Amino acid sequence: MLFDFHSPAIRVQCWVIGGNLKRVSIHIGLMFVILCPLGCGDEPTEPVTAATESTAAAVEPASKHSPVAVEPKTEPTPPPEPVIPPPPVVPKNTIDPGLIDALITAVQGTTKHPSLVQEIYKTHNHQPIFVDGKKNELATSVLPLLHDLASHAIDTTAWDLDPKTLTESALLTADTVDKQAALDLRLTQAIIDYVVEFRWIKRAHPFEFTKNPQTLIQKNHKAIVRDVLKALSAGANGLRAVWPQDDSYAVLRKELERYTLLEAQTDSQPKMPVVNLKPGLEGNNVTRLQQRLAFEAYYEGPIHGVYDEPTTEAVKLYQRTHQLSDDGHVGKKTVQSMNVPMTRRKQQIALGLQRWRESTSLRENATTFGRVNLPGFSMDIYEDGKHARRHRVIIGSNALDVDREGWKQGHLNRTPFLKTRIYQVILNPTWMVPQRIRKQEIEPALEKNPNLFEEKGYREITLSNGKTVIVQGSGEDNALGRVKFLLEKTNAIYLHDTDNRLLFRKNVRAFSHGCMRVHEALDFGKYLAQKYADKDEKKYKRLLRTKKPVPIRLEPALELYVEYNTVDITDGRATFLIDVYKYDKAFYNKDMPPRSSARYGAPNFRPYGVPMIPKKAYRALKAEGKPAPRKWPPEPPADLNPDQG
Repeated sequence: MLFDFHSPAIRVQCWVIGGNLKRVSIHIGLMFVILCPLGCGDEPTEPVTAATESTAAAVEPASKHSPVAVEPKTEPTPPPEPVIPPPPVVPKNTIDPGLIDALITAVQGTTKHPSLVQEIYKTHNHQPIFVDGKKNELATSVLPLLHDLASHAIDTTAWDLDPKTLTESALLTADTVDKQAALDLRLTQAIIDYVVEFRWIKRAHPFEFTKNPQTLIQKNHKAIVRDVLKALSAGANGLRAVWPQDDSYAVLRKELERYTLLEAQTDSQPKMPVVNLKPGLEGNNVTRLQQRLAFEAYYEGPIHGVYDEPTTEAVKLYQRTHQLSDDGHVGKKTVQSMNVPMTRRKQQIALGLQRWRESTSLRENATTFGRVNLPGFSMDIYEDGKHARRHRVIIGSNALDVDREGWKQGHLNRTPFLKTRIYQVILNPTWMVPQRIRKQEIEPALEKNPNLFEEKGYREITLSNGKTVIVQGSGEDNALGRVKFLLEKTNAIYLHDTDNRLLFRKNVRAFSHGCMRVHEALDFGKYLAQKYADKDEKKYKRLLRTKKPVPIRLEPALELYVEYNTVDITDGRATFLIDVYKYDKAFYNKDMPPRSSARYGAPNFRPYGVPMIPKKAYRALKAEGKPAPRKWPPEPPADLNPDQG
């Protein structure tokens, strides 16, 4: 329902859907302001004095020739019903009837995956799948893969995969139908475990980890049956098809093997002293450096104690693969990294493999999409399964912060995991400052600098409800830069340019308050406009030169996944990344889901400067409906006449 109030100078439009105010637009003279849907999250930024940025919906002035930038209202498409492959054609009178009876009895009595195995054998006409009295090609093909799960860093303790008893020979020599049925059932259950492990279970996702596998299986029963039958129909190739189909996963498996060997040689791992080394030096410390680099196969030259060009290049390669500045100088951070035990590196690779298996983009077999890896501070774009481009990104800060309006404190600015789509590019965006940012950052900055509004292009607007908001106009000084990229259903998290591009020079780039800033964002916008909006380079530049907000709809929208993996691949070897949000630590400590915030004034997750407030006092203060106090208990009023009394 649309309510339209207007006067000669001011016009207000309100959209009411389902009894709730969803959207407000205000026309003031020639200015047209679109506010975000009520209830969307704050758009956190860095302090205005640094690199101001936000994750709240931005104000987008629209000309009479430009469509208003709004998210498409589409109903979610239900997932397709899993299609069960038809049962195989089994020649009659080729299987011992006693074996079929024994198999039916074993399947009916099993307690492991009962509903799945019953459906699978029903689809298979209750025939054995792996045991048929002769060499079974399916068993021959899958058994080696089942016994090689250690190369994926998968724990098979509960799988009942004894390599001495579950073999092709055991299948051929089982001397009773009961033994044959038991072996066939165990193998089928192992295939179920295999498919569920690679395609369904989540063990490392900090917020979506699988608490109860049986609940997961019950909820996705038909789809899992479909996946298992599909895998069985193709034998070994069917099992390989459930692996992550990405070159990085294959390389990381090889790196796991290499670091397993290095772990066995830990006693011979050279330890580096905390020294500063640079090209041109000679001596024992340089010798130890070369030995350390050679141990991990970064250096292949002679161990002669001279910091020469090959040694420098080996140091730079090491630094690039450990998220360090690749200046070729060995300082404290490089030494600390080199002294990390190989057991720890192997552990990181194992968790990296797990996260690759859980990658939503890979499980969905996406081919054209974008993927942001938060610990890598990077965004990769793929076209038809091939890597097309990479951009550096700045992600949400992990520093402790406070929301006085919401009475919260903690790691409030972490960029969330997302599965979304980039559906619109907006050139020359404007920004409406969220109340939290206004109160906590802009107003304090304004007290120190009365010219802040003029310098930053801010203006204040009064809404119809009497509330005032601050809007920053388009331009180079805009917190969002020259372009932003709208994402579907992300609670106002999006990608955008920035007014402080120097931060992209840093290796660790967790500076924002939730949004993702994109390096070379204008070039990325041009790429999207050309590929998904039929805007050539000349038209793109012409629209940019208008210096007015211009929305560009993408058709189709580009799938985007925001994920978390602290191990990547660089130059064919493992790259070890910072655990920026401590999700690895939470996994190792079995502390999932990890907590990231607390009530205002609590002893945990308390930023510097926030007072300690007992819970009882906190409840009473919050009930007053005011923002959280900066100090507690309040200071007593000053004595106006200390001489009296």
